[in-house]
Amino acid sequence: MPTARTALAAAPLGNGIAGVFGGNSSSSSQLQTNEVYSYATNTWSTRAPMPTARNYLAAASLGNGIAGVFGGNSSSSSQLQTNEVYSYATNTWSTKAPMPTARAYLAAAPLGDGIAGVFGGVAALAFCKPTKFTAMRQILGPPRPPCLQPEASQPPHP
Repeated sequence: MPTARTALAAAPLGNGIAGVFGGNSSSSSQLQTNEVYSYATNTWSTRAPMPTARNYLAAASLGNGIAGVFGGNSSSSSQLQTNEVYSYATNTWSTKAPMPTARAYLAAAPLGDGIAGVFGGVAALAFCKPTKFTAMRQILGPPRPPCLQPEASQPPHP
């Protein structure tokens, strides 16, 4: 990896490519660093920096060479509501609607159809409950036809 760091996040971008985002430098500064690794060529390349420098963030594949990068700590050690999306094909970032709860030390997982769930973490030193999948769909994913919308009274998926 070209940039030595800790507290980073990574997500697959497809075709043997992994994106590695943010983290801490050796001087404990939050990073905007975005580097990708190609398994096929065993090489690293530096790509467009993240809009927001942060550590203790999460990332998940949204499919088609796109990764969602969520939350983390800012340079002032404040938890973030940040929701940014990276496209490998265009090497560009876009900022999406913020997460409902600012958090760091969180996890993210792809749920299919360009949707990611964001789970747990720490917000102002309190532990967070999972973000509802429907809230994340509104932030990250395309809207579903009404017949596929989860009903409010349905229990969460096991």
